[in-house]
Amino acid sequence: MNARVAFDTHAFVKRLEAAGMSVPHAEALADAMGDIVLQSITTKTDLREVDIGLRAEMKELSTSLRSEMNELSTSLRSEMNELSTSLRSEMKELSASFRAEMKELSTSFRAEMNAMEIRLTIRMAAMAAFVVAVVSALKIFA
Repeated sequence: MNARVAFDTHAFVKRLEAAGMSVPHAEALADAMGDIVLQSITTKTDLREVDIGLRAEMKELSTSLRSEMNELSTSLRSEMNELSTSLRSEMKELSASFRAEMKELSTSFRAEMNAMEIRLTIRMAAMAAFVVAVVSALKIFA
């Protein structure tokens, strides 16, 4: 690191001497404190390195997330297509089943209508015969 820090070692040594410490000890302590201060300071270069690292991690994460999103999208589209195919098949089966039921009902109704028509025709023929008999009887007695 090429950082310059405003740490007045001379004033620090003087304070320690005033407190009763020997000059060699005070100077050694001042040098050690200067090193500690320099090591604990974050420089613009340090910040740039962290920024570059974070940007690289963000780009990697973004790429990973996009890849996962694409895989999920592909998977969901596949599932939707399968579901669509399945539903269309079920709809065709239901449609065929309904048509068969409607045809069955239509056939049944036609048979019932034909039976009714036959019964009505027989009744009408019987009534016609009765009317003819009554009219003939009236002609005989008239």
